[in-house]
Amino acid sequence: MSLIQDIIEAYLDNHYDHSYYFDTHEKSIYMEMDEALTGESGIDWDDEANERRYLPIPKVLSNEVYGWMLEFEMQQTHSKLLRALNSRKPFREFKETAEQLGLLEKWYEYENERALKRIRRWADEMNILEELEKAA
Repeated sequence: MSLIQDIIEAYLDNHYDHSYYFDTHEKSIYMEMDEALTGESGIDWDDEANERRYLPIPKVLSNEVYGWMLEFEMQQTHSKLLRALNSRKPFREFKETAEQLGLLEKWYEYENERALKRIRRWADEMNILEELEKAA
């Protein structure tokens, strides 16, 4: 798996307790979790060098994914997907419906394309896009 794909996975992991950083020295992803859970100390944010070394990877927002789901539904023009998005639990219903319709893999490809665009924009803002593309 490529480094940019690893960053995409970190971006799509919207678990509230997970914070991901791109380590500009090691060219790797670092997941910082509560020390009480891991038993390991996290990044020393008092060290100014670490502020430049570790770049926070953004988290995907729920409304962003919901918008992608709407776009995907419009491309598929499948009313069952639209009904799923209007349900009480739209994310779960959407994926279950996409699976029933044989569209789940297509959805994940679409989601990955959208995430790639967002992460490329972030990497460009952080001045690391060229570096990530070389690592691919």
